[in-house]
Amino acid sequence: MLKNYSIEKKDKSVSEVKVALEKMDARMDRMQNQIANKWDEMDQASRDMAKEIMQALRKKRNELSEWYGGIKHSSADA
Repeated sequence: MLKNYSIEKKDKSVSEVKVALEKMDARMDRMQNQIANKWDEMDQASRDMAKEIMQALRKKRNELSEWYGGIKHSSADA
């Protein structure tokens, strides 16, 4: 019975993280499009900041994705 609860809890967590990743991807796509649309209007400092922010977001997204992959494929006993 406890094992079934753990599996259900893991499955729920996996589903929630998947949704969060999908939302994060959509938000990052919108941000990238906004940056691209305004690129010619931006000064160099704004361009540099936009690049840094997007790189940091991609890094965090990749870390979350790696964690998600690990938890998704882990056993309920882990």
